[in-house]
Amino acid sequence: MEGLERCSDEQVVAFAEHVARLKHDLGKYIRFRQNWLSAEAGEDEVRAALVADLHHTRRGPDGSVDAQSVWAEFRPVLLGETELLGATFPAADARVQAVERAMVRLAALEPLEEAGGAVLQEAMEHARGVAEGIRELAADLRDLVLARRSA
Repeated sequence: MEGLERCSDEQVVAFAEHVARLKHDLGKYIRFRQNWLSAEAGEDEVRAALVADLHHTRRGPDGSVDAQSVWAEFRPVLLGETELLGATFPAADARVQAVERAMVRLAALEPLEEAGGAVLQEAMEHARGVAEGIRELAADLRDLVLARRSA
């Protein structure tokens, strides 16, 4: 991955673990209920799935956390604002930038509780983009860690 050439193996592993947690906490759950919608799902079902996915993204015994808050936890490292083990992640990574743009657009679409057709479809597309971008980034970092271990 471009921009990580100067990082130590330990730093690359730290970035990979950071993104793996992001993949679980946001990448998986930002579309969790949407993934179960049928092709014939009505607007109310789509809206309910989106609201659940975006407003209750991470759930636990202490309640739920929305997608924007989950992203806010991981964002500083991925945008190069905060170091991880003394290294800065390449903020210009296209996938990170795409996730950031999609999260900004999702925030702009709120409130979804009263949204209709086109807004719901746009929100679903942005949520899909977030999930796919995170999944691709996690896979590339995992591959980089494996390549370094086998070298």
